[in-house]
Amino acid sequence: MNGLQVILSGQNPIERPVNTPYIDAGYTLSGGVGIIDITGSVNTDVVGNNYVFFTPIDTNGSAGITTIRNVQVVDTIPPTLTLNEGLIIREIGNKFLDHSYTLSDNYWGVSNISVEKTGNLNTGALGTYKVLYTPVDKSGNRGV
Repeated sequence: MNGLQVILSGQNPIERPVNTPYIDAGYTLSGGVGIIDITGSVNTDVVGNNYVFFTPIDTNGSAGITTIRNVQVVDTIPPTLTLNEGLIIREIGNKFLDHSYTLSDNYWGVSNISVEKTGNLNTGALGTYKVLYTPVDKSGNRGV
């Protein structure tokens, strides 16, 4: 064990949006002369925690205490829902099938997007009804 220490610049842990490049904020070596062995990697294509390990090594080849940076890759962009039909006209008593929308998301596939529907729709009574669709992806992001 040596007396060298790696000091990380910037925040730790740090959040990065999914699908964006990661550039480390930097680091310095204190307590003497040596090198820093850096291992680990950050995959910004996948949501989750990534770890980069910084180990100081003195001129005798002795390793010091490893410092760890936690890079949390997160999805913060809400999914979108596009109505394929605007106004839908149905005869009284006919079943209403609400499959007339298209979903998309920056990270999750459409099978990982739920759709919350709100509104009072009564197919047995004449009237105009509004149905509100709110897409929610697996990261908890809510579309509007």
